[in-house]
Amino acid sequence: YEVVSCVLINVADGYEIEDVLNDINLHIRQIEAVQTTSLISDVAEKLTTVSDITGILVGAIWILAIVILAVVYVMISHERKKEFAVLRALGASRGKLSGIILKESLMVSALGSAIGAVLSIALILLFEGVLEDALGLPFMLPSVTQFVVMTVVSVVISIIAASAAAAVSAFKIGKVDTALILRGEN
Repeated sequence: YEVVSCVLINVADGYEIEDVLNDINLHIRQIEAVQTTSLISDVAEKLTTVSDITGILVGAIWILAIVILAVVYVMISHERKKEFAVLRALGASRGKLSGIILKESLMVSALGSAIGAVLSIALILLFEGVLEDALGLPFMLPSVTQFVVMTVVSVVISIIAASAAAAVSAFKIGKVDTALILRGEN
């Protein structure tokens, strides 16, 4: 059977919209009559709330990603502490070791961010029609300029986040006692 989701009513002159709404809501069960302006403002409010929640979740994910990256870089540099101790014994400064860690993280994060951005764009373009069908709504992509700007901003933020996480590791490697590591005591 057919389902009707919306019926528009044009109220004749001499009748109050509120009275007609109240009469429909009072006498017809399983129907809710609403005024168009309130319906639109309710939808706008709900979309604003969803947008705010999405922003909070994205922020939380970024913070979690930075913490996880920091832990990973600390673990990697801990595994490489003998390599760094040998470099120190050969005359590399603490700054040089920190630079090595930061340059490595910059290269890895730049490559990973670029690959992730390209794959994301490809998936969005590939599944655009599927998303429209699944949502039952038009799926509107931003303009090419907006798409490029969002991609570049995402890549830059990813690189900055990875570099900030690697800075923790670089700071810790600068405090390592070379003699203890080479003797196997640390």
